[in-house]
Amino acid sequence: MDKFWRATGNFADYKTPISDGEILHSPQLLREGFELDPESLKLRFMRRGKRENRVLGSFTAWRPGILTPEREVFEILRPLIEPSARCFDVNIGKRPYVICIVNRKLDAFDRTRSRFQRFGEDEDLTDCTLSAGSGVNLRKIFLKSNFQTDAYVFRLEGEPPLQLEIIVSDEFYQTYHAHKLTGLIFQSVGQ
Repeated sequence: MDKFWRATGNFADYKTPISDGEILHSPQLLREGFELDPESLKLRFMRRGKRENRVLGSFTAWRPGILTPEREVFEILRPLIEPSARCFDVNIGKRPYVICIVNRKLDAFDRTRSRFQRFGEDEDLTDCTLSAGSGVNLRKIFLKSNFQTDAYVFRLEGEPPLQLEIIVSDEFYQTYHAHKLTGLIFQSVGQ
């Protein structure tokens, strides 16, 4: 059985870019057929503020549902990311990055075994609706039993919050760690 990982950006320890240009959010970026103009974003890293102790990572947590590796890192992971994503070169400040909009969605989520949390309290919420502002978060993701795919990176089909979840293969996870990359947090996904 294949092993999978939930990959999220580490906002706490690594710098996050902001836009001085067009402001785009994940639902727009992930919409089928959306064409990104990277030049319109004018991304940069904040230089001051109460979070200035954060450092640059190999990945930056720009938007949920989107991977944003440094250009050099993208070249290492290109064979794993590119088959499942639309990728755009962009500068964040003067540093080259690649915005990877993961467009491969798979019907893999097992709601009955996954664990939810509402406002920090564990509850049995298998019948809940996942929506922005509901206070319901996924604590532990389970994929359908015997789920298999040839994708190294994908998003989950389902309600909008599910669609922001990036799942990666064990090969992606191992490559990330073998190259001592930074900026992502991984949580094992049950199966």
